[in-house]
Amino acid sequence: MNVQSTDKREAIFQSTLVLLQDNGFHGTPMSQIAQQAKISVGTIYHYFESKEALIMELFSYCKAKLMGYLFEETTLTEDQYEQEFRVVWKRFVLFNTDYPSYFRFMNQFYSSPFHEMERLRKLQQPGEDTTSIQSFLARGIELNQLRDTSIQILNCAFTGMAVSYVKSIIFGKVSMEQQQLDEMIDLVWKSIKKEKV
Repeated sequence: MNVQSTDKREAIFQSTLVLLQDNGFHGTPMSQIAQQAKISVGTIYHYFESKEALIMELFSYCKAKLMGYLFEETTLTEDQYEQEFRVVWKRFVLFNTDYPSYFRFMNQFYSSPFHEMERLRKLQQPGEDTTSIQSFLARGIELNQLRDTSIQILNCAFTGMAVSYVKSIIFGKVSMEQQQLDEMIDLVWKSIKKEKV
C-alpha cells in the first residue's frame, strides 16, 4: 500500500470516528464521511465496499492501535507478570483517555449488532487474535498469577473497571491523578490475582 493510499485510509478512519461520535452508525452516510475526509464518495468505495465494511475495518484498526500500545515490550514471564499487568491496565486507561474518539467508537461498536458480526468472524478464524486482553489474562492463569476461573470473568474485572474509570475521567466526574490510578490498579489486581497458599 503506497503512502497516498495509507493517508486516504487514515483520513477516512479519522473522519468516520468524528462523525460517528456525533451522529451514530445509522446517522452517518458515506457521502458525509467523504466530505469530512475531503475525498470523493467513489474514493471511499474504492477502499471499502460498504459502510458496514468500513465500520468493521475501523474496529480492527482501532483495536490494533490499542493492542499495539498495551502490549508494547511485554515479556509475560512469571516473575514480571504482576508488574506488566499493572503497566497494561494503566496503558488501557491512558490510551482511552488520550484518544476518546477511539474509546467512544469502541463502546458504540460493542453495543451494536456489529459486535455480533465480529464475534462470528472470530469464531470462523480461530487463533487469529493472539495479542488481546483475553490472551494476556490466559497467560496469567498459565503462570499461576491469576485466579483459575473463566477468561470472561477475568476480562469483565479487567476491562469493566477500566472502562468505568475511563468514562468517569472523560465525562469529568474524576480527574486522573497518579495516586488514584495506582489505587485503581491495586483494586483490579487484588480482585483477580491468585492467592498464594
